[in-house]
Amino acid sequence: MSVPRLLALLACYDPNEVTLLGERYGYGLTQGYGYEYITGGGRYFVIFLDFLLQAKPNEYAPSLLEHQTPVSFHKHTDLDPLSVYEKYLS
Repeated sequence: MSVPRLLALLACYDPNEVTLLGERYGYGLTQGYGYEYITGGGRYFVIFLDFLLQAKPNEYAPSLLEHQTPVSFHKHTDLDPLSVYEKYLS
């Protein structure tokens, strides 16, 4: 997590409104019966953002990460969290 980037992001929102931030996911949408959700278990008013990332950095297309400023990655299986922070979030 990049705390300075998170604070800059949160400064864009009204602190008096409920806002949940996370990466947008979907289940069964292409089959016509699914639903959308954000990672992290959010249940209220949702603003979907592309730079709060759930998976490991190497699971995203490099072109996606080149054109944004990531705030977080949550999975560190087989990765060194400190090197991920240094490369993408510091």
